[in-house]
Amino acid sequence: MEVCPSCKGSGKCQGCDGTGKLSDGSDCKMCYGSGKCSEKTPAGYRCHGTGEVAKI
Repeated sequence: MEVCPSCKGSGKCQGCDGTGKLSDGSDCKMCYGSGKCSEKTPAGYRCHGTGEVAKI
């Protein structure tokens, strides 16, 4: 397993810092309110909040 480059291994969504909410109180559009990293890596993988991807 490799560290997810999108969240740098934290598993937190970078758009809302893992809170699931934006500053205006609405759900984060990147993670749909989950707070988990769901951003695709350059190779097309997602960690889904684990902080690790299969390979990069």
